[in-house]
Amino acid sequence: MSEPKIILGEEPAASRRSLPPAPDLGWYLLGAVGIAFTLVGLVDLALVWYPADFGNAEFEFGSVTSVLNNMPIVALGLTMWIGSAAARGRKWNLRIASTVLILVVLVIILAGLLYLTVIPMALQSKVEPLVMTGIKKSIFKSLVQAVVYPLVLAYVAVKAWRHTVAPQSVAP
Repeated sequence: MSEPKIILGEEPAASRRSLPPAPDLGWYLLGAVGIAFTLVGLVDLALVWYPADFGNAEFEFGSVTSVLNNMPIVALGLTMWIGSAAARGRKWNLRIASTVLILVVLVIILAGLLYLTVIPMALQSKVEPLVMTGIKKSIFKSLVQAVVYPLVLAYVAVKAWRHTVAPQSVAP
């Protein structure tokens, strides 16, 4: 058996585990991670198109599918950056992130239009039924992404930009 020990001046364990809240630090860190996600995601998306082989239906189909499948890291990064900038009241960070987000929306729309041109060729390809099922699933998923991403991301970008113009109107 061990004997009870009495040590004067020792803090209780609970007080050693907690710190005072630091929301500014939290928002700053969230913004830093958001910028990192954005940069890494944009590089990843850019590399999908290198080397470019436009006119090749397989390249276009695969590239657009890959861009849409990899979009969440960019979207997450940009929305983390925007959330951080809004919470910290950083007008220019908010404007820059909103502008980048609008550019991403335009890229998604253009990629979606390109995708629409290769869907008929993909559906007419002579492949095994199991492969055709995969192609159809890919088409459906990509079409949903090509519609949902621009709508949601444009909404976030516009709300964020409007906040920089009239910060007193912060309605959800």
